[in-house]
Order: sequence, then structure tokens, then C-alpha cells
Amino acid sequence: MLRSGTHGVYNNKEYYITRNIGKDKVKLLSKDEKDLEKGFEYVKEKHYTKIVPREEITAYIRITPKCRYKDHIFYVLTESKEREELRIGLIGSQYADLCKKLGFQEVDRGVYEKWVLRSEVDGVWEEKIEKEDYGGHFKKGAPLLKVRDQTGEEEVIGVYDGEKLILFNEKEQE
Repeated sequence: MLRSGTHGVYNNKEYYITRNIGKDKVKLLSKDEKDLEKGFEYVKEKHYTKIVPREEITAYIRITPKCRYKDHIFYVLTESKEREELRIGLIGSQYADLCKKLGFQEVDRGVYEKWVLRSEVDGVWEEKIEKEDYGGHFKKGAPLLKVRDQTGEEEVIGVYDGEKLILFNEKEQE
């Protein structure tokens, strides 16, 4: 299952944050039934939520799934229910020629998407970086981690210098 968006660490476990609740609380989402024992409430099958004070979140993490397709890096937007296909894409008019060449559709101005077989991509991974808070900037000095889909192996591929992400290998930026 692909993860994306802002996650928070609460009681040493990472949860998806669905939204802010006022200025001082966030709503967490779990798909683990065992979290009912930790005060989460049942919403629907495999969906449990809990509203917690922001100060109880020990870290905020931005997760972005990516893949390599035809020697270029793309965002992974979603996967089919059977996990056999991925919808991948790029944002920015500077990618128009590349995306056109690879058969992507322009779904909005400068937004390119395409469904591909998972077997056509060379790896799927998460990029993770710590943020200041739910809606805030990345933490200064925070490492950008590449977490491999199959193995969970982590690799530091860049760092946030307080103004921009600095990637150690320009190939990661394509």
C-alpha cells in the first residue's frame, strides 16, 4: 500500500494525519484494529481515528511516493486495487516534451499523468522528510530519506538547508 501526505509520530508510532482540528489538535488515521485499545474510534472497516493535541505529536513527516520509469523519476499518485498498475505523473510545463514522448496525458495545465504496469517501473520508494509541524516547512537540517518499497531500507539522498532541498545525487532530481 502506498503512503503519501503528512504523517505524525504519536506514542512512538507513525500515523497519517487527516487534518488539523482547530489550532491545537490533529486527527490521526490508523488501519490497525489494535489501536482501538489506544483510544482510537472505529469509523469503518480498517479505518480508526483519534483526535490528539498537537504537542503530543513528536514528529511531522512528509511522505512522497516515487518511482523510476523509462530512466526518469516520477511521482506515484495512486495504485490499482490489485497493485498491478500505478498512476504516475509530473507537474510543470518544463516536463511537457518528456511526458508527451512517453505517452502521458496533460490532465490540467502542466500536470501530466499516465497509468503504467508496476512491472514497467524500476522500483517504487517513499521519500520522507521531517517538517516543523502539520502545515509548516521542512525542518532545517532534516535529511531527505529514500525508503525502498520492498525492503524498507533507508538511504539519505539529500538535506533541507532551511531554504531548499539539496540533493546529493542530481539523478534523484530528474
